[in-house]
Amino acid sequence: MINNKKILFFVNNQIIKLINNNNLKFQYKYFSTSKLIKNEVKQNFKENSSLIDSFGRFHNYLRISIVEKCNLRCKYCMPEEGVKLTPSSDLLTKDEIIRLAKLFAFEGVNKIRLTGGEPTIRKDLVEIVS
Repeated sequence: MINNKKILFFVNNQIIKLINNNNLKFQYKYFSTSKLIKNEVKQNFKENSSLIDSFGRFHNYLRISIVEKCNLRCKYCMPEEGVKLTPSSDLLTKDEIIRLAKLFAFEGVNKIRLTGGEPTIRKDLVEIVS
């Protein structure tokens, strides 16, 4: 949790939880047969300090949704009746996003995609990117 916000990341068949604001806890859940067993994946992760899924694939990227709002109404994304948005108090702050990015970078992530809604309408986007 970050400031009482539960943070879960899904990397293919894995669930990654943020714990203690500074560490990532990897919880492996398998939904298919795999040549690698849980301990082998964990050992490989520790040795290479990288994100490896249950198929043994290395993941060096992260997608962070930084805003839900959008100034467009594309049919494939936003139905005419709209969607219920998360309360602002439950969204990640600039500092929380930066902290998460640093934690994942430390674990081997070298590409982070900022998504949303429309990320460019977030007022502190420049500060997040810099």
